[in-house]
Amino acid sequence: MKVMLLAAGLGTRLRPVTNVLAKPAVPFLNVPLLFWSLEFLRDLKVSRVIANLHHLPETISRLAPKIRNSGFEVEFSMETAAPLGSGGGLWHARNHFAGDENFLIANADEVILPLKTGVLQRLKETHEASGVIATLLTMRRSGIGTKFGGVWIGPKGTVLGFGFDKDKVRFPNAADGLHYVGVMLLNRRIFKYLPDGESNILYDAVTKAIAAGEKVSIQTEDLVWYETGSSSDYLNATSDLLALISPQASQADFSSPAAVTAKSLLKRYLEDGTHLWESHGGARMFSSDFSTGSISKEAICSALEEEQAKSPLSEKIFAVIGRGALIKSPLILNSVVLPGARVQDSERVENKIVAPA
Repeated sequence: MKVMLLAAGLGTRLRPVTNVLAKPAVPFLNVPLLFWSLEFLRDLKVSRVIANLHHLPETISRLAPKIRNSGFEVEFSMETAAPLGSGGGLWHARNHFAGDENFLIANADEVILPLKTGVLQRLKETHEASGVIATLLTMRRSGIGTKFGGVWIGPKGTVLGFGFDKDKVRFPNAADGLHYVGVMLLNRRIFKYLPDGESNILYDAVTKAIAAGEKVSIQTEDLVWYETGSSSDYLNATSDLLALISPQASQADFSSPAAVTAKSLLKRYLEDGTHLWESHGGARMFSSDFSTGSISKEAICSALEEEQAKSPLSEKIFAVIGRGALIKSPLILNSVVLPGARVQDSERVENKIVAPA
């Protein structure tokens, strides 16, 4: 099965990091976000990945050798003048899907981990058995309709529409609201509803298909889904995932499908020299080899332990440092220093993502 990976967005909420890296190329635990998306798709036996590119395209295209080495054939669809959105990007890349009855579309910058095995196989079986135009992967999440837009489901389980509807004005017959995680299977009939130019796959094409009488279904699964769109969300997700893969995690968490998937990904993509250090109090440093001229890792660990001693037990202090970063100060607290970035003498880095210049 072919996959369309949506990778052309500007990543505006994660600036200034996305001034130097396209968001799918931004490392998360020192592995570009694009590879977290790919790893979630691995069990689907993907035949080819088509990724659309616009913003800082070279920061993604240079990942191609590593993508291929990890078992995925990849091609790129360039959107030179402007990003075309999720629907426009698919329309622009439509020739890549000529002859394919069904294909998958997914965001290239998400961290989704399963709590049960076989998620995408179930999605595929549901989609192919029903003959619907689209099947969306969803999960339960608090705040649907008020804090977050939702997928609104009718009494018989069919999709009515998408978006905010806290007062049930738009979808008065909705029986439930679910969170769409950015992964769906589509039948090629979707091309009938895609306009030329920029569009949104849900609000333009799929909504138009529903109005024309097409059926859309869902596959609801137990998932761990991390928001990484803003700096605070990214840092919170980093802290949560470090806790998930921690040797101090409970046996149930440490051996869960989510933790196993995360550790398998890190083993597959990280270069030698990357380690997770953890103090008895729970302070954590996840780091690759520093640049020559940096202070010692021991100095940073000591600073983390001191800070952890001042913090409530429920708050775990962390630092993530990428390969080749030049570290002159040990004061890196609840922060991520990306590969090749610099932390100057006596600089205190707290609750930040430090990008290379």
